[in-house]
Amino acid sequence: MNAAGPEPVHLQAVEPSEVAASLDASLLNDGPPIAPLPAPAALGAIWAAADQLIVRADREKVRQIVVNLVSNACKFTPRHGAIDVDCVRLDDAIEIRVTDTGPGIPPQKLDAIFEPFVQLDNGLTRASAGTGLGLSISRELARAMGGDLAVTSVYGQGSTFTLTLPRGDVESELIPQPVRKQTASLWGMS
Repeated sequence: MNAAGPEPVHLQAVEPSEVAASLDASLLNDGPPIAPLPAPAALGAIWAAADQLIVRADREKVRQIVVNLVSNACKFTPRHGAIDVDCVRLDDAIEIRVTDTGPGIPPQKLDAIFEPFVQLDNGLTRASAGTGLGLSISRELARAMGGDLAVTSVYGQGSTFTLTLPRGDVESELIPQPVRKQTASLWGMS
């Protein structure tokens, strides 16, 4: 992102397994570190990225979104908790789901967490709190690629964040194009 507005997305065929390999290498210290991710010590992190899944997306933007989601899951999941990342093929989309065993999100806060500068305070994150922009930016990026970012949560049991992106392995006329409508964003009207 820059001060002039959101960076353009460069849509191409992306395999979620490539994003998984990049994250795995960083978590195992075999690749470049991912600065926002805390050390995975005492967390069970499992990435189940099925091979041969292809999305139409911007590789770096997908990685940025997934890093944000996994980083948040690490921040909110207590010691000895679990974080699972999996990919699911739908008829016309792929879902990348990040599920944690953290405290969950109160039902009345589910919509608010995607608003700029909103953070939940559950006593677990004050030492590493951010700006409250990550989920808002991630949702904007997902929508710019013709997808979406949503959450389901059971308070006291954990949350699942679902990044939905158009499949990239179907005929091009079936691939939905991003809808460009006037919407308010972090940078004004777009």
